[in-house]
Amino acid sequence: MGLALVAFVWASEIEGASVQDQQKQLITFRTASHSGYLRIVMEGPEDFITKGELTRKGRDIIVCFPNESFTVEKNKIPLTYHHKKDTVLFNGVATGTVKSFTLSDPGRFVIDVYNEKESNNNSEATLTKIKKTVKDKKIQHIKLRSASHSGYFRIVMEGPEDLIVKGKLTRTGSEIVVHFPGEVFTVEKNKLHLSYQQKNDTLLFNSDSGGAVESFILAKPGRFVIDVFHEKETN
Repeated sequence: MGLALVAFVWASEIEGASVQDQQKQLITFRTASHSGYLRIVMEGPEDFITKGELTRKGRDIIVCFPNESFTVEKNKIPLTYHHKKDTVLFNGVATGTVKSFTLSDPGRFVIDVYNEKESNNNSEATLTKIKKTVKDKKIQHIKLRSASHSGYFRIVMEGPEDLIVKGKLTRTGSEIVVHFPGEVFTVEKNKLHLSYQQKNDTLLFNSDSGGAVESFILAKPGRFVIDVFHEKETN
């Protein structure tokens, strides 16, 4: 009876190990050099590949397949990597931008590692594109005027209605900030009774008043109106 029990347990352990090995996925690596970047391809079952998550730590690339068990086919690739549990770490390959995506039939987790110079060129190209977009955009014009009233001070920003309606007001301490998101405009240099600055699509007004600030919009012509109340008036 004792020998039979031992034999049963031993057979069960072998069977369990066999099932565990069968559950392990097999992935293969290959690489290819292209103009400006290195491509790493990890190929395996689609339901497994789609779980891949890429992170970067310095020049190391880390690909994790959470809670998955897999083996790596020993192919010769021109880079150093380590496989530990559900993670593969590629050492020191990330010299520039890193991008990843998945493909199907067969399942592939693809990593493109761009050369540092190429990454800089891409950044410069993006910056040039942004500058061109701003240059091509129609430049709007805003007129500023101000007036003192009993208990409050009024600032009026006059311009095209489609620009004015986009205005958003916030207040930070003594600064009144009016933002026209993504818009390009110039300000007519009128004399005001307060100082202001323009930074891209934003105007900043400096106000010593500690009172409430209210804003509203008027049409024909488009006007963004700000009323800055004296502190005493709000008490």
